[in-house]
Amino acid sequence: MSNPKIEEEVQTPLANGFTRRQIASVVSSRRMELTILPTEKCNFRCTYCYETFEHGAMKPHVVEGICNLISRRAKDLEMLSISWFGGEPLLAIRQVREILSHASREAERHGFVLTGGFTTNAYVLSRELMEEMVSYNQNFFQITLDGWGEQHDRTRRRADGAGTFERIWTNLLSFRESSANFEVQLRVHLSHENYDSATELCRNIRQAFGNDFRFYVDLQDIRDMGGSGAENVIPVTRAELDRMKRELLMILYPDQKKKIEAIESAPKPKGESASSRRASEQAEPEPYICYAAKPNQFLIRSTGGLGKCTVYLDDPRNDVGHLNPDGSLTLKNERLGPWFAGLDTLDPDKLGCPIYSIPQLSAEEVASSPRRISLVLAPA
Repeated sequence: MSNPKIEEEVQTPLANGFTRRQIASVVSSRRMELTILPTEKCNFRCTYCYETFEHGAMKPHVVEGICNLISRRAKDLEMLSISWFGGEPLLAIRQVREILSHASREAERHGFVLTGGFTTNAYVLSRELMEEMVSYNQNFFQITLDGWGEQHDRTRRRADGAGTFERIWTNLLSFRESSANFEVQLRVHLSHENYDSATELCRNIRQAFGNDFRFYVDLQDIRDMGGSGAENVIPVTRAELDRMKRELLMILYPDQKKKIEAIESAPKPKGESASSRRASEQAEPEPYICYAAKPNQFLIRSTGGLGKCTVYLDDPRNDVGHLNPDGSLTLKNERLGPWFAGLDTLDPDKLGCPIYSIPQLSAEEVASSPRRISLVLAPA
């Protein structure tokens, strides 16, 4: 039986609206969040992409390291959350399956909750593959659309230049026939160029998925994320974006005035990662904490390199160590600490997107060897 006094205490707001329960969840050693890039290659060449596609699929020793890391932590965990990113993570499905099979066995053996999902372009995400991933409780899929049909194909095209919309839309329609419990967040990109097409897309989304609670829409602008794709981005102003969103929300939810008001009045967290959250997470009243600001989260690149952020992949501030084949972590402590600075003051900007408060490294600092510590976790 729950204790009302304790329940009230953990929900008592701290500075800037954060709660004790929320802060405890991001520092707890009973939870581990891994963002895994099983490959950094991609079958798309989106015109605004910031990635370089330099590294291919994970080698066996990196997969081994992830499995050993999970085994080392397993007996002390209550929850393991895996977020799959890339490149296109489903291009490395063999590595994904190997890691998930191992994590699933450890979850069953030790009684922790395994959860997670994918940021995917959905080109190879058939209904059968989606259901297989859901069987591992990887049941969240963020899928981006840049408009209807040909407009989408102008900016989200295959590496060989061919279009992608028809294949993605066919996959999405097939999901409706599944009885699986999943969430598909349709990230609809908005720009000056594609607004009319995005309007048509939203009409079709409402017609195809409006009665299926498993599908929902996240309206985002196409923004400058760095890299070579930045030169193709013409940003929209905040006022323009708000207008576009308001008009599209009225198409998506024509009879749900309260829902539209709730979406428009919700806090607008700083940072790219704020949108890639489950509906239940977005409904929470607490301020947003980026995964990169959490001490119990690591990004594992296909090379075995460790980072915190999925956007600033090649920024030296985001190079915080590497994973060893035995599952231990070798960390660059001076680079890791600044990612958690927001927890000292509960500054919502630092917690919402910590990279902006971390000073750039000088050429000398990049060239020098940071003090490394090896974190060796006890075997399960």
